[in-house]
Amino acid sequence: MDGSNGGRDAVEAATAAVRRDPLREDAHRALARAHLDAGDLCGARAAVQRYAQLTRRELGAEPAPDLWTMVGLPAWTHARPARSSAAGDRQHLVLGGRAGGVMAQAHR
Repeated sequence: MDGSNGGRDAVEAATAAVRRDPLREDAHRALARAHLDAGDLCGARAAVQRYAQLTRRELGAEPAPDLWTMVGLPAWTHARPARSSAAGDRQHLVLGGRAGGVMAQAHR
């Protein structure tokens, strides 16, 4: 889409979805995808980094590794061990559907 109006519309729609439910991974995935489709790799990477910071702060968990690879970054370079766990014991976020919304759980 190369920054076309359609690309901006997709980014705006995905941004609105992120605002409605900031911890919902699929909304952040859609935002990163919209940035990529618009040719904005930096915007896509920034969206993923913001989501990772949010999940670390609010849930003590990492986003799914494939979210990092979607924007061309290896997940292991961004993963941080939980404070109470040993180095190398990573947590990641698993989202599962539930009637009326999404439930997030941190898994080791």
